[in-house]
Amino acid sequence: MKLCQCGATAQKNRTRCPGCRRASQRAANPLLTAYAQIRDRARRKGIQFALPWDFFTTLAEATGYVTGRGRSVDDLHLDRIDATRGYLPDNVRVVTAAENLAKAVGERGRVMQPWEDAWDAAVARHTEDYWNADPDAVF
Repeated sequence: MKLCQCGATAQKNRTRCPGCRRASQRAANPLLTAYAQIRDRARRKGIQFALPWDFFTTLAEATGYVTGRGRSVDDLHLDRIDATRGYLPDNVRVVTAAENLAKAVGERGRVMQPWEDAWDAAVARHTEDYWNADPDAVF
């Protein structure tokens, strides 16, 4: 049994584990990785994806998308101009995360944080328990 440099078990006839091989491939070709991630996300969400590779590479290189993408406010996102349409050459643009968030707020009224639903449900349960509690019960 061979061990990878990270300590995980490497597959037969390999020197690196699958995770390290994928990380190496992502580092070697970030443009292809970005394209594949967008395409796979669209597929998972059932959104049409029809961005030709040459269009994507031209857009990414012209805007610095691949080196500037991320999750902070100033990082770049690939935005669908019309959210009801798919990833099509005439329906995508590169925007900052802040611009993308502002667009989402405008479309939905406000952006719901992931924890807000759980918080609202917990508050509602607590309030209901409080008002329906037996007044003679000791808390």
